[in-house]
Amino acid sequence: MFSIVSFLTVVLSFAPVNASLILDDFKSQGYHEMLNESCGQEYFSEIYSQLDSLNNFIDKHPEWTKVLYEIDQEYVKSHENSLYGSPPIGYIDDTKSEKNKKTYFHFTEDYFNLISNNHPELISDSKEFESLLKSLRDITKISEQKFEEAIKSIGPTSDLSRVLHTEDGKLLILTKVVRYEPSEVAASNPHFDFSGLSFLFDNNEIDECESLLISPYKEDLATEDFSMPTRKYKKDASMSSLLRIPGLALQHLNLPIHPTPHAVLKQTKKRYAIIVFAMTPNVKLSYDEIKLRKIKLPDLTKP
Repeated sequence: MFSIVSFLTVVLSFAPVNASLILDDFKSQGYHEMLNESCGQEYFSEIYSQLDSLNNFIDKHPEWTKVLYEIDQEYVKSHENSLYGSPPIGYIDDTKSEKNKKTYFHFTEDYFNLISNNHPELISDSKEFESLLKSLRDITKISEQKFEEAIKSIGPTSDLSRVLHTEDGKLLILTKVVRYEPSEVAASNPHFDFSGLSFLFDNNEIDECESLLISPYKEDLATEDFSMPTRKYKKDASMSSLLRIPGLALQHLNLPIHPTPHAVLKQTKKRYAIIVFAMTPNVKLSYDEIKLRKIKLPDLTKP
């Protein structure tokens, strides 16, 4: 099994890409693909297993879960979380989201610091919680480096640094690991991300048969505009494809980069994915703003 600790010593290596190619890819296909030479199926599978283990722990420890839930609910209202646009935080299931199609965990460095400094007993009482926090912190740190590289690459054409950094130069990274449950409806309806930029890090599907659908931005978007991404890089035990997409926040701030609409088809079995968001400080977008209500996915499962 790929070691979480050893992962920290490995650096993701992506060849430098000029801004025009990235922005052209955004316009023509909605995403820019990169090769992730360090994270592959073994690493991601371990994180998905950690999410399942935490879910099982939560089911068996209601008192511990009650404390975590109360802390998470309080943190959602905090100034620290408002910088990220006040997203849900921590462990989210149907109790919090009022949905039954997915279970996920939202992680930020500020949330990690709160738990570590103020509620260390939650970590010491659950090795499942501790393991997942550490893994998501690893992903967050690596993503921060990759977002900085993306900002620098796009910089000559569009200055993202001024809108993605806080006044003290910090990036606001929100990391999400999600498990979609089998359902008779779409796992994720057509929408834009809340973020400035997003990395679609991984899903556990076969490359040629995934249920992620993406479209380049269009004013009059139709269902037939959505298609499965065409990936040049195939996943294996140690490498994977990484997709970069722009979120709605850039357009909201009047930058000339349109957001990428995307969706996930309904599932017949559990589907896992990791997505990392570079949020824009103090920009809060509503669910109504990111949803594409006029677009309905066909009643299909993945191919």
